[in-house]
Amino acid sequence: MVYFTKIGCPVCAHTDPVVLNDWPAKYNDLVVIEYVFNSWTEKNAIVMGEYNLAYGTGGGVPLVIKDAGAYWSG
Repeated sequence: MVYFTKIGCPVCAHTDPVVLNDWPAKYNDLVVIEYVFNSWTEKNAIVMGEYNLAYGTGGGVPLVIKDAGAYWSG
């Protein structure tokens, strides 16, 4: 899955440990590709914008994309 998180985001601070620690420990075959950014103009934020255009996710963080039909945005 793909995970987008922003430095300084209070919701991301709560979801990071779950997505990056709890879920991989629980689901052995889970692979998390994490994109972290500090500013909306950084390359990883632009990548998130491309995912938003492709999947209509809404562009908020934190953002988890499991596949084309399954995503969660905080």
